Amino acid sequence: MKGKKIKNFKTKLVSVFSTAVMCASCISTISASATNETIDIDSTSVDSMLDVLDTSVELDTNADIIVFDEEKIDDLCSNFDLDALNASYAKIGVEAITAEEFSQLMIDGINSVNDELQEGNFEILDGGTIVDTDDDTYYLQGGSTYDETHWWGRRRYMSTSAANTWAYDMNKAAAVNAGAAIIAGAAFGGVGAIPNGLTSAYAWYLANDITYYNSLSNRGIVTDITWVLVYSMDTQ
Repeated sequence: MKGKKIKNFKTKLVSVFSTAVMCASCISTISASATNETIDIDSTSVDSMLDVLDTSVELDTNADIIVFDEEKIDDLCSNFDLDALNASYAKIGVEAITAEEFSQLMIDGINSVNDELQEGNFEILDGGTIVDTDDDTYYLQGGSTYDETHWWGRRRYMSTSAANTWAYDMNKAAAVNAGAAIIAGAAFGGVGAIPNGLTSAYAWYLANDITYYNSLSNRGIVTDITWVLVYSMDTQ
């Protein structure tokens, strides 16, 4: 069945390491119109790569499943230049990834969402948003603590109190030097693949950003976090 393609699925994504963003801002982004050209990105342009990959992903609302072309994703990712992204990874304790690993993280993330859909833990709303079936707060007007799931990752809404708890959990994971599975679970809320080489440094940087953005208002925060660990954050 023909699915409905996800459009306008994210805000501009930023590097998890702010200094790396400033250092990389001089790197230009080349159009990805042809897959036989290398796609140069800076550490703020994972959103550009996701725009490219979006052409190979559709949402089948009739079958409640994300339909994707794994071969096309592999082909597109083989043309990504990940040097700048890996440079920022190095500063936050995340091991460098290859284009093949980038592709596999995205594919594993999509498959994890499909598993949740098939098990009835997630449901697809009319607009294409995927939510937890037991999350009644999503339907409450003004509700500020809930998760949305997308093929590229998760959008996490946190009230001021929930954000404080999230920061505490990430700091706790960093302090005890928790394993990658625990850190990924705390970051994504138990959904998604576990990236290789994920360390406590990433948990610490994420916690630091949560605390900072949460301090800017009394409305809480919203975070877009991708399967490849890059995220954006803002106040609600």
